[in-house]
Amino acid sequence: MALVVQSALLWSYALECERTAGTFWRARAAVGQGQRVATLLLRLKLPGRPRANPLLHADCLLGLGTGNVIWSNYETRHYYFPVQFRAKLDRPDAGELEAIALQDDPDDASARADHWERLLSRHHDAIDVLVVWGSELRLDAINARWFRPVAEDGLLRILRHR
Repeated sequence: MALVVQSALLWSYALECERTAGTFWRARAAVGQGQRVATLLLRLKLPGRPRANPLLHADCLLGLGTGNVIWSNYETRHYYFPVQFRAKLDRPDAGELEAIALQDDPDDASARADHWERLLSRHHDAIDVLVVWGSELRLDAINARWFRPVAEDGLLRILRHR
């Protein structure tokens, strides 16, 4: 019985990963190669039981074999990771991008939008492609100042710098 229950839970999680993180894999062609990519994750809380969220770092798939620079690559924040960004490089900080993604409570919408606007005001020139999961009117308006939509797959949108 335990094997059946565990298998069903694992299968359910695999299907959820395909539905969410799999979208990032399919978006690789629309993102292109040799791009500087930032990600804005909205609607990060997934329904259901899985505690591990496949969306949080799915954007790193956009860098595999593409030569893309993924600004939100959380591993670059740790000194022991072999790939690091150059010091004093104008770029959005991976920790800041993750903090905005995790600020997903409806009560935090205004603070998140202010945080996102400050980040883009400082670093939009360092972003060739903005990948957005979900939609929120205020954040979409902020994105539209510097980026234009080029592709969409469900909740995932690809925007290019104007």
